[in-house]
Amino acid sequence: MSDAPDPQTGPEVASSITEREARAAVVVLQEVASRYNGFITYADLKDQVAGLTRRPTNQMTNSWADRVLARVIEICERDGHPRLTALVVRGSDGGVGNGFKAALLGSGRDRIDDPELLEIVAAEERLNCYRQYCPDLPDEAEPTLTREYKAHISRRTKPEPRERPVCGACGYEMPATGRCGYCD
Repeated sequence: MSDAPDPQTGPEVASSITEREARAAVVVLQEVASRYNGFITYADLKDQVAGLTRRPTNQMTNSWADRVLARVIEICERDGHPRLTALVVRGSDGGVGNGFKAALLGSGRDRIDDPELLEIVAAEERLNCYRQYCPDLPDEAEPTLTREYKAHISRRTKPEPRERPVCGACGYEMPATGRCGYCD
């Protein structure tokens, strides 16, 4: 489904489909925000919105999401909702995508190019969503990265090499036994 006007229905119907999808996305995202540390992938959002609107789409998820989340941003700003687009993450690594970046830029914030900083800001925005919609938010609730993003970072980050003790007499690396094989 595209935003191009249907010759039989006109441009107003084509744009209302996106508005209907955006309003359905807001409903889905408010539900996601009702669970502390809740989030949703782009693909799952697309499926849930299609279920609510009863209008499945064969559009690529990224192009569909960019269109719909742009409208979600407008709705959130107009109606005073927190940045619900922070709840939408990539299935591949649990990180936020273009929908959240657009929400930040649209609200006058500077562009964030550092991926880790972007995720920290998204975690703060998710916490704002939980504060508004989660009825059982713990008092000690803090911004948290998604489990998936934490796992992605740990796979990417190589552990620091462990310093091994050396023999004080000869300077060679000590074996696991703790006794120098050259000096003892």
